[in-house]
Amino acid sequence: MSLELIGNYPFIQEHEQEAVDILLKSLRKDNRIKEGFIYAGYEVHGYQIQECDCILYLSLKSPVFNQNYIINNLFFLIELKGHRNIEIKENDIFVYYNGKPHRILYPLRQRLHSLKSYIKEINKNINLFIYRGIFFSNISSNQFTSDKLSLLKPFRSYIFLKDEVTLDNLINMSINQRKPTPKNLTSFKTKNFDSTGKIKQVLLIAGEKMNPSEYERAKLEKITNRKIRLDRIPQYIQKLGQQFLYITGKAGTGKTLSLIYLAKTISSDFSLTSMIVTYNHALAADLKRLISILNQHGYLKEEIRIQTINHLVVQITKYFAPRKWNNISPLLRDDYGKGYKNCLDLLISTIKDDPETYKILLLEKFPELNVDFILVDEGQDWPEEEREIIKWLAGGYEKLIVAIGPDQITRGQRKYSKWFPDLQNDRKHFWALKENMRQKGKLYRFNKIISEELLHDEWTTSFIEERIGEGFIEIIPDSTLMNENFWLSLQKTLEASGNMPVDCLIIEPDELNKENNEKLTKEILSIHSLSYWDGTTKLIRQTSFPWQTSQYRIVKYSSCRGLEGWIVIVRLIDKQYSIYSKRFSREAISLLKEKIEDEVITQLRIALTRGIDGIYITYENEFHPFVQRLTKIKEKLEYQ
Repeated sequence: MSLELIGNYPFIQEHEQEAVDILLKSLRKDNRIKEGFIYAGYEVHGYQIQECDCILYLSLKSPVFNQNYIINNLFFLIELKGHRNIEIKENDIFVYYNGKPHRILYPLRQRLHSLKSYIKEINKNINLFIYRGIFFSNISSNQFTSDKLSLLKPFRSYIFLKDEVTLDNLINMSINQRKPTPKNLTSFKTKNFDSTGKIKQVLLIAGEKMNPSEYERAKLEKITNRKIRLDRIPQYIQKLGQQFLYITGKAGTGKTLSLIYLAKTISSDFSLTSMIVTYNHALAADLKRLISILNQHGYLKEEIRIQTINHLVVQITKYFAPRKWNNISPLLRDDYGKGYKNCLDLLISTIKDDPETYKILLLEKFPELNVDFILVDEGQDWPEEEREIIKWLAGGYEKLIVAIGPDQITRGQRKYSKWFPDLQNDRKHFWALKENMRQKGKLYRFNKIISEELLHDEWTTSFIEERIGEGFIEIIPDSTLMNENFWLSLQKTLEASGNMPVDCLIIEPDELNKENNEKLTKEILSIHSLSYWDGTTKLIRQTSFPWQTSQYRIVKYSSCRGLEGWIVIVRLIDKQYSIYSKRFSREAISLLKEKIEDEVITQLRIALTRGIDGIYITYENEFHPFVQRLTKIKEKLEYQ
């Protein structure tokens, strides 16, 4: 019997790993199981905050008959819970996180329906039933009083405990979830999808499927694909594995796309492995969305692994220093920035005395990290500790390729990070990208004028010449967002160009004052019954993905760099101008007023360069000096 463990096991929480181990150990004993897999950490679409779910698929050697029911295979979506106490009320089961109750049956049902719909999109002929389960790996049935067991009885079709991991129990759960009909309880009935390999393939496709359509998006990706593949990749390949490679370029020059196509070439042409690492989940989600679009248009068939440096640091530290990790873990929940810094320092101090031995131990535990090359996206303001960890993980300078956007510094630094400045020139090679590939004509010229006239700063020297349209820029009152017709029109515009709400990025000020009637973006979207992913919260931004196509993405100005949207809404730019002015005045008292203004506009430009096709800039006060300057630039473009 072959019961595989696949997915993201190394990067799920410790109690979830323990739960998966129990499942594997128990089910592998049953000789009625022919084959199957446990997919740990599968990212199921359709829920705002990601939690690690487990997919279990079992194919039986011969049909099992139970109570006149017949079963050939079972497909379960299982929630893994390490809690030692549960509460039953309001027709649901509740567990507590940080003292607050969270229901678990209802969200699991949402995910199940979402996963099933994605699978059905792939092949409408798939006849599938997904069972659901909640596994409490730290609770045994003998811990419950008879009264508690009585309360739990209505939910026993979905819940199983530490001492109840058996094939027979899973079969009974499936019977109870579907009785009185039908008699055949097999999950997959379609003959074309009766093998473990085919079902795994379906899951992988569903995990990436975002269903972009053709039209303008396809045209843009076709042009950029050709230019990068023919003009850039051959240059990179010549130096690959010989020197430390880094790519610099301002917003829109295709740094991220270059890394994606380089990863593709490493796999397809050299049969080598690679991993793209960025610094938070919002950026990782953007990478996966872009990879999904390229895949749908046929430009990318290879699987490209995406990771965040935050996740890598936390998980490696947890493995090497479990006792000290217990002291840091609560801090990561309460103050992620401080907790992460402590985690980073602990990892550096742990491996510094014998890095080679620690590297061997790490790759024995996590072989999926043993890649030939590591590609870093948005590496311009990584602290030295992160740079050293990535070099250690890669196995040397020549195994690293880093993309840097010197105009996009947001992680508390004034200047961009120079990776390994002491490295001799013959051991490194860099390319400065000058051509803008990710902005339509009007947006490109708008940001070029801002750079040259307001900042006296060279912008990209050209943009893609093929006719992909001019795009649009609108400067409007923020109150416009309260109008339902605005959102209806926006959605039609997105759909007409082959995009979805998830391709719209909304950037809101770092601080909003409710007393001044300044509404959060999520409040506005809720009024219009629109779905969203709220990346304004650091914990969500660091730990979850915006995976539902109907979700608008919301971030703050301070965390929007590296992201892109087909259409971008830059909210209350006059408000953010004031926020930056106060911040830089406090931090740099010695700077002249003009220098402070340059800093402010440089930071605002990051938000103004996120759009591909269009940008809405909203304001509270139309007479604010910066709003008027932007309005004049826009008018200037109209007459060009």
